[in-house]
Amino acid sequence: MGTALVVLAFVATTCLAAPLAVFIAAARLMRPARGDSLPLFLFMAPAAPFAIALVMMVLYSLPWQTPIWLHLAFVIALIAAAIAMGRDQLAALRADLSDARARLRGSFSITGFILGLVVLGLSATTLLQVLSLPVIENDSLEYLAVAREVFRAGSLSVYPLTQSAPSGMFAPSAHPPAIHLFLVWGSSWVGIENFAPSRVLAAFCLFGMMSLLAAGLSREGLRSVAVAIIVMLCTPIYVLLLVGYHVDGLRIMAVAGAIVAMARVIENPDKRTAVLAGVWLGCAAFSHSIGVLCWVLAAFAWLVLGPSDRFRRFGVPLVIGIVAVAIGGAQYVKNIIILGVPLHDHVAVAGLPELRFYEDLIDIRKLASFSERLTAGPLFGFASPDLFGITYWVGLAAFAFLLRNWTAIGVTCRVSILWFLFISILGFIGAAFNITLLIKNARYLPLTAVPALAIIAGSAVAQLERRRASRHPIYVVFPIERVLAIPRQLAFGALLAGFAFVAARWTIDQSINRLSLHGARLDFLSAGERAFPRRGSNYNAARIYSYLETNADPRERTLTFFQPGTAIYGTGSWIDQHDDQMIPFYMLAQPDAAYAWLRDRNVRYVFVPGYYLSTFSRSVAEQLVADERYSELLINDKDGWRLYRLRDEPLAARYACAQLDDRAVFEEISYRLGLISRLAHVSARPELITYSDEQIRKFRPFGQDGGGVSPKLTSPFARTHRVYTGEGPVWVEPKEEWLSTSGDSLMRVEIETGDSQGYFIIYVGEYGDSATGPFQRYARVWDGILERGTRKISFQIRPDAQSRKFRVLIDKLNHAPATLTLSAMKVCRN
Repeated sequence: MGTALVVLAFVATTCLAAPLAVFIAAARLMRPARGDSLPLFLFMAPAAPFAIALVMMVLYSLPWQTPIWLHLAFVIALIAAAIAMGRDQLAALRADLSDARARLRGSFSITGFILGLVVLGLSATTLLQVLSLPVIENDSLEYLAVAREVFRAGSLSVYPLTQSAPSGMFAPSAHPPAIHLFLVWGSSWVGIENFAPSRVLAAFCLFGMMSLLAAGLSREGLRSVAVAIIVMLCTPIYVLLLVGYHVDGLRIMAVAGAIVAMARVIENPDKRTAVLAGVWLGCAAFSHSIGVLCWVLAAFAWLVLGPSDRFRRFGVPLVIGIVAVAIGGAQYVKNIIILGVPLHDHVAVAGLPELRFYEDLIDIRKLASFSERLTAGPLFGFASPDLFGITYWVGLAAFAFLLRNWTAIGVTCRVSILWFLFISILGFIGAAFNITLLIKNARYLPLTAVPALAIIAGSAVAQLERRRASRHPIYVVFPIERVLAIPRQLAFGALLAGFAFVAARWTIDQSINRLSLHGARLDFLSAGERAFPRRGSNYNAARIYSYLETNADPRERTLTFFQPGTAIYGTGSWIDQHDDQMIPFYMLAQPDAAYAWLRDRNVRYVFVPGYYLSTFSRSVAEQLVADERYSELLINDKDGWRLYRLRDEPLAARYACAQLDDRAVFEEISYRLGLISRLAHVSARPELITYSDEQIRKFRPFGQDGGGVSPKLTSPFARTHRVYTGEGPVWVEPKEEWLSTSGDSLMRVEIETGDSQGYFIIYVGEYGDSATGPFQRYARVWDGILERGTRKISFQIRPDAQSRKFRVLIDKLNHAPATLTLSAMKVCRN
């Protein structure tokens, strides 16, 4: 009960009192007229998390450490003082709210009502996820882990973690620490074992974004605001990152604030408005390094859209710049002093030529050719409906419509159009000059343009309404016409609701999927959330964390290729894959030397996630964990998340291995994937894939087919292939006796490839009987990039005690052309 009250007090202070304090400070500066207080509140209240983070940055930058209770008391006192001095501002806000309610009742329409229901449904669905889903995303776990290190140290001097902490935490990335400091603020209330601060921040960003869209489109009408919110919440990647507690919720909210702020300062180019614009531009740079692009937008918008005497008004851009740098520039200055560069976002390990980190990044994300970079850059939003829905297409249509009415659209929409063009130009530059930093991730540029597209779509609706009103002025004279128009409004509203439902379908499906996989019950008001993976059997590393907690010696370390999860849900200390001290390890070529190097550093376990990592697949680590002389596979959890234990002493001999004979018939499936099947394919769920346009052929491997030619698979663009052992369809139990797993506790499979090229993934399918009947399950055991020349692939498998047989499946992982030639396969048993 006590913890619940503390959490509720934290929520009230952060989400209610702090926004009011920020509004009062802005209102005392701006002195809004009657009717302007509510728009000012909608505009400035979302800046509350940044204000709190800034105060925490000052407190944690002091040369001396102060008690946590003193931090809380200081921030609460600031908030209380601001509210105490804001009696007049609060009264004006209450009056504006009363007027807004009266206008809302007087402007009721069926279309508006339906749009309101859609907004309510989408926001409620998103909020349900925010308040119930576990913290499992890589980046969000790392924010928590870094915030814990800062909180434990009581000082921001440990950030960035360019030297590993005693726990093993290594995080040299030096982005502005807004999200970390907000989480530190939350930890000051509820401790480091409660993840409520992440959920509170995500929920605040959800409503903060809606508030900013309303502020930017306040003159365009409620329907325009509703459409903008719908477009925003119908963008799957935005919702998925928001409910994943990613920094993008905070960052994209700051981008929206910067857009609205520049529109306000262009409309009212005075120094007071410039201060607020500087605040939001500073918040954008404080949220994430990519927010500095908003400073370029500000200069561009001022030059293009500013007042006629803008070149003589030096004071306005000067004030904006000073305030923006004061708020958002501190970390960049600190980086220059400490690191010699304004932004440090790389690790030395990634630069090792042996690992080919950046080459693999280009290959996996298909950035090699100009056409691929176009698709991954400026055209990403149009070519990826699974990530962006119809947002980009709606925005493009609205953009084309508004350009024909440029003189009639509002300043906020004009700034949004400039922002969209600016982001698109950057994407084309990145594609043309192979600047992968700009286009390697859908979050960087395409997502950053989404708030602008939402505002553009909302403005287009306002223009359509103005056109309709000008053509039917009789509505104003004869109210009966409004009644006669109700059927048309119903039809239009139903069409919009259906359109929004279709657009949000992907996001909603993913919501249901995530909730069903991970469960909606979390200890939101308690400190027991860290136990989630131990009871969440559907979490892809649940068994691993439970095993380590029960069996690991606290004095022994783990080599982790998934530091964020290890830091939050793991046990004991670790070495991170990217730590500088791992560089000598990656220089080793033989597993015996790698084994000795790790054991000398008291490393007992190796934790590998279920996705490709060049630090694992291109290093001696892959050979080490595949060699049963030095390690044993303990757990292969969901989607290929694996835990290995290094042996006390190397075994004297290898297992006995047998080459597969001519009974080992291989089969190939060549198929095209529809949207649903592609989603199953991407999520590594081969049992869910359905085939269309499939072609199946059989062949005997390794020169046994009469022609003396090894099995060869050639996969053209946009076609997916699979090769697997055994006769009969992939979903039918294999018949070969050598596939038996009876009595085997640990096995090793060796595959030798010939002339091959492409990105492949290997599964092991197990077949057996359980209490509920026959079963088949798949475990991801290997993924990597094959290049011209021979490659030997080895992996361990530990079949389930109830399994009777197994089968090897090799999938091409992406839709780029690929070639696979199999030269040999062995099964080794203990």
